[in-house]
Amino acid sequence: MKRIFLLVCLGFPMVSWAQKDTVFYNERTEIIASRKNASSYSVDYPDTTDKNRVISKTFSIAGEIWSEGSFLLLDDSKKVRDGLLRTWYKKNGKLKSEINYKKDKLDGSVLTYWSNGQLRRNDIFENDKFLSGKCYTKQGQDTVHYDYYTKPSYQGGQEKLYEYLKENLQYPVQAKKDEKEGTVIVRFFVEKNGTVSEVTALKSSGNYQLDAEAVRVVSNMNKWNPAKIEGDIARTPYKLPVKFFLKKSENDF
Repeated sequence: MKRIFLLVCLGFPMVSWAQKDTVFYNERTEIIASRKNASSYSVDYPDTTDKNRVISKTFSIAGEIWSEGSFLLLDDSKKVRDGLLRTWYKKNGKLKSEINYKKDKLDGSVLTYWSNGQLRRNDIFENDKFLSGKCYTKQGQDTVHYDYYTKPSYQGGQEKLYEYLKENLQYPVQAKKDEKEGTVIVRFFVEKNGTVSEVTALKSSGNYQLDAEAVRVVSNMNKWNPAKIEGDIARTPYKLPVKFFLKKSENDF
């Protein structure tokens, strides 16, 4: 007799994209097929000093630069933030932030600026851990420090998320019969109102039934607490690994 175990590994937000020359986005920063109806686009340029890196730049459809940063290319043809990433205000073109990453984690200085050019934040991180920092008002005066980034979280915490997945995941009948196992990396966005959108199987388990089940359950999740960047609610991508496996009981030989 076999017992079925569904192991859910709680994930964390990460940002990575398949390497492409030019990618177009709509106003919600969703990838679209062509320049038509696009509000922005990104272009990857080879890093002449390192073949394992690219310099990625994002522009408005009119050509104003919005961001520029160094990305490390991974073995699975994805890229992650690694090095300095700069962003600019869309309205006036002034520098908005200068943030250092190491393999997609905050590492080094995190500098942000108000739209008038005044320094807003000067933080130091190491491997995503906050070490020290100061925050300033638009007039340049010291103010109470607050977190640069607050991750999205399931309402009720990780235990509630685990309970929801454990209670609602159903091992697909045919996959069970065929003894199919695997891990599905589910990627989705947590919207500003806490709802989940754009749920996809970023990395397949190797079985479409397991992939479909993971996507179905995540799509039906309750609301999350949205992320905050500089204290403002933000739409944020999230990855959740879901593992399906069958385990033999002690009486199986």
